[in-house]
Amino acid sequence: MSRYLLRFLLLIVATALITVGLLLWQSTGFTLQRLLELNHPWIIHPVVILTVGLAMLPVTLWELLLLQIATEQREDENNTATSEPNSQRHTSR
Repeated sequence: MSRYLLRFLLLIVATALITVGLLLWQSTGFTLQRLLELNHPWIIHPVVILTVGLAMLPVTLWELLLLQIATEQREDENNTATSEPNSQRHTSR
């Protein structure tokens, strides 16, 4: 449960970063003028925020996919383990 919670929180953060990056970049008129400006290192260009959000998105979705596959495999193993004794009882009669 907590594994899914962490992954979904990362997905929410990635989506929020993409949204904030796009909104801030739109407010600057979609310019790239201050992208490499080093005079003010504490000012982050909106493209950087957008890039971080986009970089987090595929990794988080991949982790969610792997968790889902692992959960389905465990369920299949449990279903197979519980159904095998029943099938052996029916064949022995």
